[in-house]
Amino acid sequence: MTQRVEERTVKTGVRKGFIQLASLSILGYGLAFFVQLLTSYYFGTSATLDSYWLAMAAVTTLGFYVGPMREASIPEFYRRRRNSEEDGFRYISGVANLILLLALVGALAAFLAPAAVARVLFPGRTIADEPLVRLAIRWLAPAVVFLCATDLLNGVLVSYHEVIYQEVGRVLDSGLTIVCLAVLAPLIGIKALLISTVAAPAGLFVIQAWKLHSLKLGYRPLSRPTTNGVFLRSSGLLLFSYALSQVYVLFERATFVHLGQGLLSSFQYARTISNMPDQIITASLTTALWPSLLSHAFEADVPKAFSVTIQACRYLVITMAAITLGCFLFTDRIVYLVFFRGAFDARSLALTSESLRLAILMLCPLGAASVVSRVLVSLQRYKLVMAVGTVSALAGMAALAVARVTGNPEVAMAHLVVSNLASCAVSFIALFHACGRKPTAEELSASLLFVLKIGAAALLVYLALPSIPFSPEAKWLIGGKLAIEGAVVMGAFLGLCVFFGAADRRFVLRAAKSLLARA
Repeated sequence: MTQRVEERTVKTGVRKGFIQLASLSILGYGLAFFVQLLTSYYFGTSATLDSYWLAMAAVTTLGFYVGPMREASIPEFYRRRRNSEEDGFRYISGVANLILLLALVGALAAFLAPAAVARVLFPGRTIADEPLVRLAIRWLAPAVVFLCATDLLNGVLVSYHEVIYQEVGRVLDSGLTIVCLAVLAPLIGIKALLISTVAAPAGLFVIQAWKLHSLKLGYRPLSRPTTNGVFLRSSGLLLFSYALSQVYVLFERATFVHLGQGLLSSFQYARTISNMPDQIITASLTTALWPSLLSHAFEADVPKAFSVTIQACRYLVITMAAITLGCFLFTDRIVYLVFFRGAFDARSLALTSESLRLAILMLCPLGAASVVSRVLVSLQRYKLVMAVGTVSALAGMAALAVARVTGNPEVAMAHLVVSNLASCAVSFIALFHACGRKPTAEELSASLLFVLKIGAAALLVYLALPSIPFSPEAKWLIGGKLAIEGAVVMGAFLGLCVFFGAADRRFVLRAAKSLLARA
């Protein structure tokens, strides 16, 4: 009885956390849409905006190590704090001070030697000698410290079951960017975007620090930056994977700039749209699940962690497949409705529509791989996480290399699909290995049948839908048609999933009720 009550409490906590996170995500990405409206209005798909994205890649590279350090330290901090608060506080203080020291070194390098940073990260005269890239790297130097700090503190807050602060950061980021662009962009151009990029994580850091102070986290600012063997082994394994992923990002951005002006900016606009369902649904679900998974891992209840993961993946794939189908069919309308104004011209519309049509296909494999990755981290199976990340990055870079050699932008735009399909396949192999299981013939056939049913439902809707050519007209009219057509497409798809037995009728009804309530 006690175990059943505890399981019900965990499920309620996950559901409540997911609803809170999803609500904040919707708010944050509503604001993010407005940010993209302003960005596209002022900068379109220009070389200036390309320079900003290159500088952002440089800044995140200077702090990439915080990801593996966070993933390695939070489960250990959780375990230590459960046994002894003092031991946990002493441990996380040493980790935090080490990250802060490394971040300060990176920030100083970006501020004092932006040209050297550009030359090292983007070999080649075209990018490294671009004055706008050097200027942007210098202005973004303080962001290295704040991004590293907020990333770690998000993990610490999750260990306290405080899961909403990642979404709070997104809301703050978008809100500050809107203010900066609306007020400053007409006066100082791209510098307005640079200012907001630094101000947002700085504001989030203040909010996180205040919350941790109220939770009585015993941070020791004078603690020596130290680690232990477990941390070094775990983060060291993850470090390789994260470093390779960061090289992947740098190679991606350099490849798009190599293939043509504005391609990088158009690809980033497309990712903004395709990332919305990923961040609103997938990120909310994985963050809400993390405390529960940490608890299962702490209690060595691996079968429970496995069953929760499989169930979450099934529902997530069905949801993402419906969104993918709707976006794929109406890509040009979505991009026109969102971005077509100001400096965002017909060329920008064509480039971004093509990018979105390919980028949106990554949603299903990305969602499933994200859930599995969180389980592997909770179980502290860092070698497997490293293997997944390595395969993902290598697959994506291979697609980019082909695009660069052939000069084909469409292949470059599809690199995320290739990367996430590889990541998803290897993630599930790693999951079974981590849980000490071998997939049975029944499990494999059931999984294959599940995918085939979803594919069949999507194909039937695609074939049944008459081809409606897109022609620019009043945006309110396009928006109204899009809402109706999108609802019909996704409703038909979910109905076919229920008919084929891929989805549970109650799940579809709950999803529809939730969408209607939010509308």
